[in-house]
Amino acid sequence: MFDHIPQSNLFSWNAILSIYSKLGRLSQMQQIFDLMPFRDRASWNLAISGYANYGSSTDAVGVYKLMLKDVAMNLNQITFSTMLILCSNC
Repeated sequence: MFDHIPQSNLFSWNAILSIYSKLGRLSQMQQIFDLMPFRDRASWNLAISGYANYGSSTDAVGVYKLMLKDVAMNLNQITFSTMLILCSNC
């Protein structure tokens, strides 16, 4: 995927993650997420919201739980609002 990008960085990874998330291509989104050498809050939120937007609440909660285990990652308003919307639809 990144063969044609001279230098891949977190922004590049998140852009691809976002595209797959918005298209509902959740298995490809998860593959990219798993391959990422590092993640930021945007990466985690993209994965959670991707699953949440396409009705995969179990997967969204799973990613959320992994995010909670990452001690370097602080939750933000986007994370909380996505989880609240997800819970309200359960």
